[in-house]
Formats: sequence, structure tokens, C-alpha cells
Amino acid sequence: MNRFFKSIVDNDYVWRLLLVARYGQDAVPDANQEYPPTCRDVYEEKAQQIAFVANFRGPWLDDTRYWSIIACDDSPCGRIAHLDMVWWLDISTTIPAVAPGEYEVVWRLRLNNRYNMGALDVYVEPVIKDGETDVPETVRYSPSREWKRRNINSGWVYMVMPDRLVVKERHGFVDVVVGVKNVDGTIKEDISFDHVYLLDVTRNADLGPA
Repeated sequence: MNRFFKSIVDNDYVWRLLLVARYGQDAVPDANQEYPPTCRDVYEEKAQQIAFVANFRGPWLDDTRYWSIIACDDSPCGRIAHLDMVWWLDISTTIPAVAPGEYEVVWRLRLNNRYNMGALDVYVEPVIKDGETDVPETVRYSPSREWKRRNINSGWVYMVMPDRLVVKERHGFVDVVVGVKNVDGTIKEDISFDHVYLLDVTRNADLGPA
């Protein structure tokens, strides 16, 4: 019996069915990618409400003159996005179907000594559906509020945004856009991004994805 269940768990087609059932056909990874993730990897990422920056979208993110996607054993994704240099920084992705709850927004990244979080416009924005007005507020970086910071190792830190994302029961499940933006024309360089995730403070107290 244990072998039977293990064979099911190891079957990526089963994870594909679960992925499509919960998140839709668009969630299935593109097999034409150079290193396509498995359906299980994608499902577990979405279920954890974690987004890996290596999978974000944005100008020049796939241009090796400006960004490098690097293998990294320390990352749950197995790879990170390293910003070599850009003037126009604008990357984002969507965490789908965020359940009602109160969330701390936690970024895992490595900054060089010339930057702090104030240099980046980091935001968490609930997707507003047509005709819908009662939605959670967008969470943005606030210069007047201090980020919580916890050093990890090798220069990596967890940075927690000062304000929390609140999704109330009446909101239901909400898609949430997470992103980093700075288009002021100054050079941004030498920043490593791993992931961002939503920590449900009603169920968890520790930083770091489960």
C-alpha cells in the first residue's frame, strides 16, 4: 500500500491534475522552458503562497546583460535572480487564491552595502475584479516605518514589510500581485532576490517558508 501511494505522489501527471483543478490550465508550466519546473513544484509553490523571483516577469529579466538566474542550493527554488545592473527596475508576479487571513510579507534577499529597502518600491497589491470595491488595501513600502530584519547566512536576510496584508472573510480568496519597482533613472545593481511569501500570522510565528 505504501508503494502504491508513493507511486501516486511521485507521478507528475497527478500533480498536473491537481494544479489545473485548483489554479487553472494557465498554471501548468511551459514545457518549452529551458528548465521547466515540475507540476508538483508549481503546485507546492502556489499552496505555500510563496513566489520565487527567478520566475517573476518584467523588463530585461530574461536579458543576461542585466539579470542572472543562478543555481543556489540555499534557495527552496534551487535558483535565484541576481540583478547585475538596470536603470529601470520593475518586476512582479501573482500569488493566486490567497485565503482570508492576516499576513506578514516576507522577502528573502541579499543587498549590497549601498542599498537598503528604502531604495526599492516594494508592494503587495490585491487584484481588483470588475465592479468590486470592497477589497484589501495595497501594502507598500513606507519610509516612516521600519522593516523587520533577520540575518540568515552568507549575507541573506529576511525582510518583513512594516505593514501587513489583511484579507477578510468577506473578501474570499484574492489574487495578490507582489513586486519591486524603482524607475527613477538611477542605477540599481548587485542585488540577489530569492523569494517572497505571505506568512499567515494567525497560524505561524516564525520567518521562513514551511
